[in-house]
Amino acid sequence: PLAHEYTTGPEIIEAVTATPSSTAHPSSGKVDVLIAGAGTGGTVTGLSRAIKKKHNKDCVVVGVDPVSGNLRSPRPLG
Repeated sequence: PLAHEYTTGPEIIEAVTATPSSTAHPSSGKVDVLIAGAGTGGTVTGLSRAIKKKHNKDCVVVGVDPVSGNLRSPRPLG
């Protein structure tokens, strides 16, 4: 998580804030939503910390666990 909190997160924030808003592509200038794959959860945890602590506390963070991911139930659901 720390690697993503201190490197990847700030890179994403910089990319979003540095991209100019236009009529065709309006922007709030903030990372409003982050959707990321969640293998072990480290990436999502680190990115969430970076964005919510220092950039936009209201950012919605969604971790998506693939069918073969570590967070999935050991048995198929349903």
